[in-house]
Amino acid sequence: MKQMRLMTTQTVELRVPPQRFPIEDYLRTPDRFVQTLAPADRLQRIDTERYRLEIPAFSMLTLTICPVVDLAVWVDDAQKVQIESVAFEMRGMEGIKDRFDFKLIGELYPVHIPQWVLMRGSALLRIDLDLPIPFSMMPKSVVEGAGNTLLKASLGAVKGQMLKELVRDYQAWALERSGAIARGKS
Repeated sequence: MKQMRLMTTQTVELRVPPQRFPIEDYLRTPDRFVQTLAPADRLQRIDTERYRLEIPAFSMLTLTICPVVDLAVWVDDAQKVQIESVAFEMRGMEGIKDRFDFKLIGELYPVHIPQWVLMRGSALLRIDLDLPIPFSMMPKSVVEGAGNTLLKASLGAVKGQMLKELVRDYQAWALERSGAIARGKS
């Protein structure tokens, strides 16, 4: 049985226009932040700090695979959003569960610069696995190249969704909060 490690990383820098309420307050509401990572039909809240993310299915040879990851999301003492995988399931390849180790670690934090807040972050996605047949019969470089490409595309899709939604949702949150304060003063 061939063993293999697949890995990819992504970094992010996103300029966010300042709002009346600091982005640190927004980031302390994990439900709001997490919804920027994926469409609502692919995201489920498990408890106060854990969420289940269904990554879009993909096909490889004759298999259709749908990765599902449980994420712990919290804000640490340095005001960084931390994301870490705590469970993983590979729908479509249930037989390899015991030969598979999945790890996702990420962070996102604000850096204040004049007139803007710069959100910086990084994510690491790593999979260690024993290759099942027919993949174990293929050259390692072919399987590794295809696997790393799939990982990069999956992580890139989450990054793209977050880049698209984070500023919009932060602005909506700040507007909602401003409206709630104005209603309270009336």
